[in-house]
Amino acid sequence: MPSPVSKTISLEEVKVNLGSNWRNNYFTQNARFLFANVIDTSQNGFKALGTPTTSLSANGYYKQSVAYMELGNTGTSDEDNWIAWQLDPAPAKHIYIKFKVAPGAKWCFLGFNDGTLNNSYHVVFDIPASANDFLLQKCVGGSSTTLASEGVDLSSTTYYTIEMLWDIENGRLMVWRDGNLTFNIEDTDLTTLSYVFLRNYSTGSNSKFLLPVVVTWE
Repeated sequence: MPSPVSKTISLEEVKVNLGSNWRNNYFTQNARFLFANVIDTSQNGFKALGTPTTSLSANGYYKQSVAYMELGNTGTSDEDNWIAWQLDPAPAKHIYIKFKVAPGAKWCFLGFNDGTLNNSYHVVFDIPASANDFLLQKCVGGSSTTLASEGVDLSSTTYYTIEMLWDIENGRLMVWRDGNLTFNIEDTDLTTLSYVFLRNYSTGSNSKFLLPVVVTWE
């Protein structure tokens, strides 16, 4: 009879496994969970995401329907527009989000911040880039750093399913695009981000986010 084979699991593997479990909806009884639709909560299991805090430019707009949210501007020059939802109580262990997004013609951001654009972890669709259109960034004290990037040419009008997990306890950021783990980065510079935010920076363009979305935190 063959002897059992033992395997040593590294701390790195443990962290990845934890992230995978959270992504697959493994939460403790204390987790807050939103399978959220902004408007229509009549279907079983849906909850209202609620009205976001908005920061809109002169030509900026945010609108919502039963099918999607739209964020952009109607101007003839680049303008910055963003919205955010505060998570209460503030996350202490992890945050997970899942959005289906058509990024628009220029730059689209989504992730976690402190209610400002000065401190955040976020993914970026950089559509004007020739073949480096998907990035994971952090912003600390107003200074941005790219943590990872993917050499890919993405479409402004295609809907991409984005999942992002911030494992606060272990300082790990994981991002999936269309079900594939794209980024898996360790960073501990930020620990107290309690907002989920969406951002569009463009000229006469918009980003669209299909409903429902998933927001989970603990």
